[in-house]
Amino acid sequence: ISFSAGNPPLPVDNFIASYEGDYVLLLWNQSASRDIAGYAITRREPGITAEQKLHQEPITANSYRDRNVQPGRQYIYTIKTIDNNGNESTAVEAETT
Repeated sequence: ISFSAGNPPLPVDNFIASYEGDYVLLLWNQSASRDIAGYAITRREPGITAEQKLHQEPITANSYRDRNVQPGRQYIYTIKTIDNNGNESTAVEAETT
């Protein structure tokens, strides 16, 4: 069992969501934790609590293009860092307008 087996990884820094034409570009600074499997991203609209997963497997890059959006609509994105033991960091949110 590794040291991080019960400890959640650190969250990402500077998570932003911005429209780039017909998609939303998500950017972030990677987690400072070492044992990272990737990142899990969800999306929801204001006033709606149900979140939609944007992918099945953790993302290993520090950017993501959400092409399944309606330009001009507001979205709230949540990202969590996932470590190799399946632990999740606290959520970080970014919002488009």
